[in-house]
Amino acid sequence: MTAVIPLNSRTILGLNQEAYQQLRLALSLNLRRQLLIAVCDDAALQNELATRLEADLNGSANGTSEDNGPNLPAVVNLWLDRQNLDLARQAVLWCKQQGLTHPSLVKSLPTFQMLGIDQLTRYSPALQNRFLASLTHLEPLLSRLEVRLVLWVSRPWLRKIRQSVPQVWQLRNGLFEFAGDPTPLYPVEAIGPAVANKSRPQPPVLAPAPTPAQADALETQAIDFWTVLTEDLSALEAPSAPPASQRNETVSVTGSTDALTGAVQPPPAAIPSLLIPFAQNSARSEPKTPKSEVLEFETLELKIPEPSAPEPKAPKSEVLDPATLEQATLKPVTPKPVTPRTPAAVPPPNGAASPLAPPAPDPVIPDAHLLALWQHIQSLAQQQAGPLTLARAYLFLGQTCRDRIEAGNHHPDLIDLALEAYTRALPNLKPGSPEWGDGLNDLGSLYWLRSHREPHPEGIIHWLQQSIQAYRAVLGYPQPPSEEGLARLHSNLGTVYSLLANLQDPTQNLEQSARAYHRALQYRPADTFPTEYAVLQNSLGAIHWRLAQQSDTRNHLHRAITAYSEALRYRSPQASPQEYAMIQNNLGIAYWSLAQHERPVFLLGQAVAAYRSALAYRTLSTDPAGCAATHNNLGTAYWDLAQHQDKHPEGQRTLWQQALSAYETALTAAQRALGEAPDTPLSFDLWATFHSAGVVHDQLAQHLPEAHFDLRAKHLDQALLHYLTALDGWRALPDRLDLLTNALIHNIRLQFQIRGVEGQNAVLSRIPAELLPDILPQL
Repeated sequence: MTAVIPLNSRTILGLNQEAYQQLRLALSLNLRRQLLIAVCDDAALQNELATRLEADLNGSANGTSEDNGPNLPAVVNLWLDRQNLDLARQAVLWCKQQGLTHPSLVKSLPTFQMLGIDQLTRYSPALQNRFLASLTHLEPLLSRLEVRLVLWVSRPWLRKIRQSVPQVWQLRNGLFEFAGDPTPLYPVEAIGPAVANKSRPQPPVLAPAPTPAQADALETQAIDFWTVLTEDLSALEAPSAPPASQRNETVSVTGSTDALTGAVQPPPAAIPSLLIPFAQNSARSEPKTPKSEVLEFETLELKIPEPSAPEPKAPKSEVLDPATLEQATLKPVTPKPVTPRTPAAVPPPNGAASPLAPPAPDPVIPDAHLLALWQHIQSLAQQQAGPLTLARAYLFLGQTCRDRIEAGNHHPDLIDLALEAYTRALPNLKPGSPEWGDGLNDLGSLYWLRSHREPHPEGIIHWLQQSIQAYRAVLGYPQPPSEEGLARLHSNLGTVYSLLANLQDPTQNLEQSARAYHRALQYRPADTFPTEYAVLQNSLGAIHWRLAQQSDTRNHLHRAITAYSEALRYRSPQASPQEYAMIQNNLGIAYWSLAQHERPVFLLGQAVAAYRSALAYRTLSTDPAGCAATHNNLGTAYWDLAQHQDKHPEGQRTLWQQALSAYETALTAAQRALGEAPDTPLSFDLWATFHSAGVVHDQLAQHLPEAHFDLRAKHLDQALLHYLTALDGWRALPDRLDLLTNALIHNIRLQFQIRGVEGQNAVLSRIPAELLPDILPQL
């Protein structure tokens, strides 16, 4: 006789091993905003599986998970009973009891296993309807707290949820079925509490029920899970009450009767009448943005490079042609060549996403976690998961890639994988939702980053335009994001427009950039957000400085000075010395530029003061590259001031000495900076600084008294040395080579005037032979 093994014996776990391992793997991936449904008709086996899952995950994480804080378990069990029918509220209450009231802590929540739903069969239809209505609270719970939920149900309750609350059914991210005998439907009173709770851990003790006034207020309260965590939970710590018309549990609800349980099945229209409206505009923490940005990467705003230093003009009294001023520009990062790829496009807000999974990450990305996520998406696609489930899986894959990128991995394959994930996720996310807005912002930043890897100007333009389109898609939606999100979006938009201005329509794109920064400032007032306000003002100042090179010069330079001065009011040198120095340097450049058009002596003096303030923190030891750039700017300002002291020879020579000292320090600092980081380009033309120092040496040699013969001769020799050094860097630049040739001719003439024919011949012997045909006829 063959022995019959009952389905609910412990040996059944072997048959359920595959489903159990799939459930365990899905949770171990630590995906956010996950709703997993586990189906098991055997109550005892259901409890055993849940207990084992709790032990496995808590044990493997040593009491924590990758996302959790050090004192939180990886899994928490929440039990449903007559007094606690709203599982979402139980989760919020658990967070409150654990002191998780700060957004940074709320993002570190465990997985919640929700048990005891099968026991609802023994309760009245009114309580069952109340439970079904409360399930709609799971969607805002998932979107606001980014939790993982495992809903343990029996097959009858699975059908009931699917029919009565279809919006919750659509939220599912996975369905895991376990084999087992159905638990007999004995009344709770018949079997007694001891038998009913056999092998079941006791649920946590919650707060007492609310007063009738609290229950009434609860009916109209909008659920904002970020707010309730930090406010009084007296209303939420009690079960939700039905509307006044349904508080008598014997009231009948028109609808079909469930054949299995005998409970009244309400029509779909009956469920929404029990819902508590959800606040759509509640605040949430925003994801990190890329580290090269000034936003915070925590966001990574896209930082505006500071203007490069101007080159000094040659003396007007000399035969040398005036050197042209090097205008400060924002040049795009020169990318390394990469294999051309098909550009991704910003998905339409309500477009249809492809259900196919993205291609597997290339082998050059040795990231097991990314591969596991891709395989998870493949399995979801094979299971014909809903579009929202796939969209959120793609979104999590994209966010994971984004985190790798923020950490410094800028491999083109990783960027393209992130772009692919986001473009597949966004069409099936709800337009206007926080995850939709955050996803488009991330997509815009990824397009910006992708432009840095593009070797061709037309490719850079394409990616920057895609970035602008992504940011504008969020800003153009009727329901705006939070003020923090609006500030970030407008700031990023301003940065991308400024980069696009380097390649096409400079005036139009710079004006768009200025408007975007002005809009960002509306959401970041100085009193509340002093640091972000200062960063935005500095960026706005750089844009007005560039606009001044296009048109309406004085107006834009005055605006640049105003913006830089505002930034300095809220930027402490003690807290951020290098940022403070950068803004002071930019202010000095703006003053110097305006001095070319009005009040030169006063404005040049202001420029000198700003540069010196910057140099208090841009020292040779702390920032050699910044020290070099600002000393170069300071030398230019002193040189220009000297041109306005032609009636005061002593004062003029003093200013020339100060200019020379600044240039020589700039050269020393540049040498140190290049020695420490040879591949890092300087923000100014080093050869122009050698040329400028040579011009000042010549001026001092010409204007010093004749009695200082040795000092004059030394200045002439130093000038020649600087010119010849500049020649090494300018050989391939014809216009600069002409400028340098004129400087050499001037130096040779001074040599003849001061040292005679012998001095002139000594200099000619040091001139490169290829320059002599141009120099000798002019002597």
